[in-house]
Amino acid sequence: MFISHGNGVRCVGVGSKFVCCGDRQGNLRLWRSKSTHELIKIKAHKEEILSMDVKGCLVATASRDGSVNLYLIDQVGLL
Repeated sequence: MFISHGNGVRCVGVGSKFVCCGDRQGNLRLWRSKSTHELIKIKAHKEEILSMDVKGCLVATASRDGSVNLYLIDQVGLL
């Protein structure tokens, strides 16, 4: 179980080595799949993250603020 969101999870993405989720405050959080410890939290958007897609080591997020961001994930977090 991945616990650390107090802001309401809006979307979840699952990669082969990591799990990520977006919340109502625009935060993107990342965990290793084999661990329940959060690797990283970033303020990805000004408003809530509405959707997310994971393809290999790429994570795309879309927000209510009208922006779309693309993140490259390595073994320890964001590149």
